[in-house]
Amino acid sequence: MISRTFDPSQVAVQVHQAGLMDLVPFRTWALEAYGHLIARLDSMDDDAASRPPAPGVPSALEVLCHLVPLRRRIARICISLEHGALPAAEHRTIAKLPSMTWARMALDASQDELRDVLDSLWPMTDLELRAEGYGAGPYNVKEWLAWQRLHDDEHLAEIEHAAYLLGVHGAKPLVA
Repeated sequence: MISRTFDPSQVAVQVHQAGLMDLVPFRTWALEAYGHLIARLDSMDDDAASRPPAPGVPSALEVLCHLVPLRRRIARICISLEHGALPAAEHRTIAKLPSMTWARMALDASQDELRDVLDSLWPMTDLELRAEGYGAGPYNVKEWLAWQRLHDDEHLAEIEHAAYLLGVHGAKPLVA
């Protein structure tokens, strides 16, 4: 399966490759990053999740403050494209997540939105309409979902590294 590269020039290639996958394995692949995120987050208490592990390294909670609203925005982009419309421009937002409990609730809600989009895809979904956003694209619905999965992988690696630096049991260092 495709996993996130740390070479930004390869992201578009990986998104394209994922967009070519058959729908059933694509759905499975697109959703599985969430389980990895949850497993790592469940191993961290509020103190570890909110503490930057080193100067200049974001805490797991800070990563989620970026990740959650972007996941929700990608779901809205996909819904617009599925309905034959170009998505309205939106500014990047940062969520205010005061604790891991709030972060988990927000992450769960974003996963529900992405799952709803994936469930609405079917073999005849129009994949011709494309949109750009956040310096990425133009992508169709399926490619945006692939981009989001790769983006989840990138931030999972950040969270994993933060957990490692904080001494969380079982966490692994970042490998570039």
